[in-house]
Parts: sequence; structure tokens; C-alpha cells
Amino acid sequence: MAISITVGTNSYISLADAEIYFEGRLNSGSWDDASEDNKNRALVSATRNIDRQFLEGEKYSSDQILEFPRTIDETTTIPTSVEEATCEEAISQLEEGYQIKKDIRDGLKSKKVGDMSKSYNSNTSRSGTRLYSSEATSFLKSYLKRTVRFR
Repeated sequence: MAISITVGTNSYISLADAEIYFEGRLNSGSWDDASEDNKNRALVSATRNIDRQFLEGEKYSSDQILEFPRTIDETTTIPTSVEEATCEEAISQLEEGYQIKKDIRDGLKSKKVGDMSKSYNSNTSRSGTRLYSSEATSFLKSYLKRTVRFR
């Protein structure tokens, strides 16, 4: 069943605006090659990933569904940087190698299929709340809570 986008409900950016973003981005072949439905699914999934982050401030309104806009902004609209982060997180899920990034993020140390096996450096495992795209993380930098690690 096809999925539709509703900005502010299940995505931070419309498919039409995402298409405009990718027109100006280098290396967007995986986005260009994806079906409309897969693009919509990637945008919804990216939005969910962003909403799982530990964010500064609070939701602007208690009745809004998504985490943005936030009280730390002086606006009631979704910031452009969040729209851009959504696009970058979406394309990272469409790119070849996404499953490997997901496995590493989720803490998988090795994988075997038939006679083939692959081991991952356990030091590169990331928390399950991290984004797949470093570009998306960069766009969200001012909203992400800074954490302190204790040893």
C-alpha cells in the first residue's frame, strides 16, 4: 500500500520540497532512482529517526505530533535545517550499504550468509538513537542535546 506525506504529521518536508532539495545536491542518484512511494517511505522513516533524538527545548505546542518546531526557536514553523536533515537522513536509507550502516548502528558484530561472513569493528557501533547520516546530524547540531559520558 502506498504511503502519503502529511507535513507536520508524518514528515518534516513534502515530497515536492524534497525533490527541489535534491535537484541542487550532488550524488543524489539513489534518490532520483527511487520510486515515489519509496521516497515517501524514506522521508517518513527519516522523520521518525529525527524524532528519536535527544533534543534541546520542548515541543512548541503540546498538541503537535512531531518534535519540531521547538521552544528554542522564535518561530512556529519547521526550521529549514530540519527539512534538510530529513532529506539527508532519507537518502542515506535509500543508498546502497544502508543495511550495513543499520547493522553496525544496532551493534551487530558479525554476519554470515552461506559461505560468506563479514565482521564489523565493535568500536564503531553506534547507539540506536543516532542518525544514519552524518550530514543530517550536522544540520541538527544546534538542536541535539550534548551528552557527557562517564567512565
